[in-house]
Amino acid sequence: MKRFFISALALLGMDTMANAHFSVVNDGKVIFVLAEGTPDYITFENVLPCVGVIGEAVDMGLSVKWSSVNIGASSPEQSGDYIAWGETEAKEYYDWSTYKYMQSGKSKWNYINKYQANDHQLDSSWYMDVKYYQGDKKTTLEAKDDVATQSWGSEWRIPTAAEWEELYNNTTQTWTYDYEGTGVNGYILTSTKEGHEGASIFLPAAGRRDGRGLYSEGNDGYYWSSSLNEENSSYGRDLEFEEYNSTRDASIRCYGQSVRPVCPSAE
Repeated sequence: MKRFFISALALLGMDTMANAHFSVVNDGKVIFVLAEGTPDYITFENVLPCVGVIGEAVDMGLSVKWSSVNIGASSPEQSGDYIAWGETEAKEYYDWSTYKYMQSGKSKWNYINKYQANDHQLDSSWYMDVKYYQGDKKTTLEAKDDVATQSWGSEWRIPTAAEWEELYNNTTQTWTYDYEGTGVNGYILTSTKEGHEGASIFLPAAGRRDGRGLYSEGNDGYYWSSSLNEENSSYGRDLEFEEYNSTRDASIRCYGQSVRPVCPSAE
């Protein structure tokens, strides 16, 4: 939900305000006209697609636009927040005992109580009598469990594993030790799509959190997708990279990792 304060009204006299017309324009299109009155603010829901809290939506010529910043960051080189897969807030301690989707009183992966694929992990709680699957079959994060949606609004979400694959297959990846003079290491992904050459985003090598520790900051990047690893429900799929290597892989769901939101490409 976006709230816009009409501060320009204060610059006009009361008589002028009574008859004034104010237009809200997005990408050259008039989407709202205030004909009269003097409200303190106007609230829009699902009106301004791809307007993030911070940063911008970068059009790489793909099926979605990519945010220029991580969740919790205020500029591209900042690491931002570390989020466990399916959780919506950062925290101090990351392991199964603090993971949101666990059976009460349990602290092992096989007692996950949401997002359970038919993965043949027979010693898990989503199989009965070690052979009958009884899981929820949920393999993609719901909006209420998506930190991007909950933080920035309904137009934004965590990318799927397929969208990470699309991004990687349609960009060049360049490692840098000093992104735009900030001294931050990471990957610059630059579009190779016709008409969008030169559009790019930067992914800082933010490392990840396990327990109370922060590991591999400056050396590795770990970015969640919204897709469950259907071969083992205790893992979420992600993008992982270092200077000389990158993979579309999977990580243990209770780890704290980076989130780079996406929004619809068509407005």
